[in-house]
Amino acid sequence: MRPFFVPIVGLQPGVAHFALRPSILQIFAQQVIAMSAYKQIELCFERIGARAKIGGLGKHMPHRHRLPLAMDVIHDEFGECFDIRLARNVNLNVLDVQPRNRHLLLAASNGVGEDRFLFGHDELHWFVAGLPQPRDVFSPGAVDVREAKEALKPDLILKREAKRRSGKRPRKSDIFLRQGEWFFLPWPHASIDHEQVEANGVLVRGIGSKPHVCEFLYRDGEREWQCDRYPKLAFFESEYREILKTRRKAKRWNWRPLPFRGDVYVKGWITHADHLPLYLDIWHRVERNNEADQLAMSLMVYRD
Repeated sequence: MRPFFVPIVGLQPGVAHFALRPSILQIFAQQVIAMSAYKQIELCFERIGARAKIGGLGKHMPHRHRLPLAMDVIHDEFGECFDIRLARNVNLNVLDVQPRNRHLLLAASNGVGEDRFLFGHDELHWFVAGLPQPRDVFSPGAVDVREAKEALKPDLILKREAKRRSGKRPRKSDIFLRQGEWFFLPWPHASIDHEQVEANGVLVRGIGSKPHVCEFLYRDGEREWQCDRYPKLAFFESEYREILKTRRKAKRWNWRPLPFRGDVYVKGWITHADHLPLYLDIWHRVERNNEADQLAMSLMVYRD
C-alpha cells in the first residue's frame, strides 16, 4: 500500500511542504490487525468463563488525555463483564490462563511503562486487581497466576507462611482468612480497649470503594484529622475534639480524617455487598492486600 503526501501551506511563503501520512487503507489494515488481536484476548477471557469488551478510548472517557489504559467491571444486558479501554499505542499480552480457578494474568505496555493485572472471580463477582511493581528493578514481575496471587499478599502473611514447619501443612484458615482486598489474621492475644471498640465499624480502601462492615472493630492508635484552616497540620483525635470544644468556628473548617496508620482488629460478622459474609470467632488483625493504588500507565476504574 502506497502512502500519499499531503501539502502543508503556511510554513514558509511560496514554499510547499509535504508531510507523509498513512493512507486510509493503511489505517484500516492497522485497525483490522488490532481487532484480531483483541479477539484472541477475548477468547482467553472466555476460557475462564468471563466476557471482555476491548476497545479504544472514546471521547466520553474523562481520563483519555492522562492515561492510555482504563480497566473496569461493568454490567450490561448479559450480566457482568470486563471493560478494557486503551490507546492505540498500548499492547496487551495474556501471560497465563487458569480456567479451573477462573483467573487470568494480563500485561499492558506502551513503551514507556508496563502494568500487570490479575483478573478473576471471587465468591459472587468478577474482579480485577493491579499488581504492584516488583521491588527488584531487574525482576520482570509476576509471570503466572500463582506469582500474581503471591504479589498481592501482605508482607505479614508471607512471613507467617514462611514459618510453616517442614512436613506439616496447616490449613490456610489457620494463617489467614480473606474477604476481597482485606486479609484477617488470627490474633487471640490482642490487647483490646473494649471502651474504644466500634460497633458496625467499616473498612474502606478509598474513594469509590464499597465498605466492609465489621460487627466489632478496634483501632489500636489515635486517628489523625486535617482541616482547611491549617492545611499543613495534622491533629490527633484528642486534639481534634478539644479544638471543637474550645473554638467556636472550628466546626466550619471542613475537617476530614487521614488514613489510619495504626493496627486494626476485628471480630464477629464481616459483611460486604459483593462477598459472602465471614464470621470471626476471635479477634483478627486486619491487613490490606498489596494491590497498586498508583499504576505506571493505567487507570483502575473498578473499585471493590
